[in-house]
Amino acid sequence: MDPGEENPTYFDESFKSTFGSLLSKNYFAYILFGYAGCIITVILFVIWRMRDYNRPDPSLMEYIDDEPRQRPTRANRHQTQARAGPVERAETVGGVRRRRRDGRGRNQQEVERQREEEVLDESGSEGEALPPAPVAGEGKMGAKKLRKLQEKEERRQMRQEMEIERAERKREQAEKEAMQKKLDELKKIEEEKKAEEEKKIQEEKERKEHEEYLKLKEMFSVDDEGQAAITSEEQSQNLLQEFVQYIKDTKVVLLEDLASHFGMRTQQAIDRVHDMLKDEIITGVIDDRGKFIYI
Repeated sequence: MDPGEENPTYFDESFKSTFGSLLSKNYFAYILFGYAGCIITVILFVIWRMRDYNRPDPSLMEYIDDEPRQRPTRANRHQTQARAGPVERAETVGGVRRRRRDGRGRNQQEVERQREEEVLDESGSEGEALPPAPVAGEGKMGAKKLRKLQEKEERRQMRQEMEIERAERKREQAEKEAMQKKLDELKKIEEEKKAEEEKKIQEEKERKEHEEYLKLKEMFSVDDEGQAAITSEEQSQNLLQEFVQYIKDTKVVLLEDLASHFGMRTQQAIDRVHDMLKDEIITGVIDDRGKFIYI
């Protein structure tokens, strides 16, 4: 073999002894895992950087807003803040610019807005809800966020309508109860008045019957002709009832026969019949022939 020529077997053995361990399967697996980790890290970094790409920058809204701005009031300011979402603050951590949400300011705005809604629902002095103030960059707002705001507004309107309906039912119930109470009072007054009138009528009737009883008692007392006297009150009352019942049963009676039947003078019988007609104990007429016709 020529000394100037190189031995290929020598180089192969030298290469294997130097790089043999590097060409093992475990080493290639480590290399693949390293590349995969780098690729995943790059993808996550790109996603994190582009997460606020489509979100409008509040600092540029005043320059691109062509519509006239309304004067900020308490109502539309809270509506604008509700539509614009939570305030984002920029801070630098480790040389990288990051944005974080101001959760405390968002919670405070939510509490104030709910408090104003409760005041509006209870007082009802503000009438219908004011239309939302136009916000720059509203067209760029995400559809999901806009849908949430719309659903929230619908729930608020529904709650307000339910409150109004509940107040209306309560008012109608109060009016109905007041009307029923007034009707009950009027009915009670009418019943008391009717009872008082019936009591007066009964007392008047008893008084007339007592007067008639006294007259008949006096009429049937002992006179100068020696007629029999009525000694007891019960007998006098029975005699009065017999006198009235006799007229009712006879219907048409001659006054002379009436006086003869009860043992009294004719003029006394005529006077007693007139008194009974006046007191409405009996009803009827006396004709020219001296007959009483009971009706």
